[in-house]
Amino acid sequence: KYFFPKSNIVKLPAGIEFPEKKITNIKFDWLKAINKNDKILLFLGRLEPEKGIKELIEAWDHLSNLAKEKGWWLLIVGYGTLEQYVHNKALHEKRIIFHGKSYGEEKEFILQISKAFILPSISEGIPIAVLEALSHKSLCLLTKECNFEKLEKIGASIKIKKNSSNLELSLKKLFKLNSKEFNKRIKIGLNYTKNEHNWDLIAKQSYNLYQSLNS
Repeated sequence: KYFFPKSNIVKLPAGIEFPEKKITNIKFDWLKAINKNDKILLFLGRLEPEKGIKELIEAWDHLSNLAKEKGWWLLIVGYGTLEQYVHNKALHEKRIIFHGKSYGEEKEFILQISKAFILPSISEGIPIAVLEALSHKSLCLLTKECNFEKLEKIGASIKIKKNSSNLELSLKKLFKLNSKEFNKRIKIGLNYTKNEHNWDLIAKQSYNLYQSLNS
């Protein structure tokens, strides 16, 4: 609209496919350390400075005792220039697990077993991992640079910033959520994703658009 103010521009949202089945045939050694009632906070993405991974680990390190008390683990999945740094920081006594790269069914399983998703990034377009996490009923903790500010407005996410002090406060907020409030938020996020980022609906919108252009 800025460059072509007189043009008719139609904006189509990014879309995802929703999980169709529950995956049960994947086992990880690190799962043995996690109790049945424990919860996983997932970071899934490139391990680069702009993604806020150092600040996240620093904040988590300060709260590791509270994380243990509240039954939370930080699971980091990805690869990049900070991979060795994350590997060195991943300690079970700090309740930090590093998995490395993950694709396909393995990634789907990790999303499935996670209860929350965090992305303290300052450089994003429309991160599909956020939509995937929402579709797996995760509560998302996101910076404004993730470009999902609507999620915060409708009560489906927790707003964060890429600095360790803010992340500490946000993590405390996550840890202290009761189950009723937590489930309410993930339901809102799931419904938002189904209504606005469902590939089936987007495909129909695209088809109707092309039909209107050809008529």
